[in-house]
Amino acid sequence: MISDELWQQLAELLPGVPWGRKLHGKRDRAVFEVMAQLAVNGGHWFEVPPGGAGPSGLLCWRRYLAWREAGAWPELWRTLHAGLLATGHGIAPRVPGHAVADMAPASFWAN
Repeated sequence: MISDELWQQLAELLPGVPWGRKLHGKRDRAVFEVMAQLAVNGGHWFEVPPGGAGPSGLLCWRRYLAWREAGAWPELWRTLHAGLLATGHGIAPRVPGHAVADMAPASFWAN
């Protein structure tokens, strides 16, 4: 769901870490794949099964919180949302307690 082009845009927006590197390897791309699935289909962070082929919902939630705390999340969300729209995917309706309600900034729901 996350194209190479969209991933390049997202990776450029990821905040650095204290020792000056960016953490945008395969793991972060997999995190964004889960976030994209949740954004399109709805669901809760903790409905993502632990283990298996992809990252857990807990890891995705923690990355989301870290990126939000770093101030990068609004732009990451706008880029992810625009990229999903460009590929014909909409965003799931806002459901309290579900991941998409957390991920989308409040201003997103104002329209």
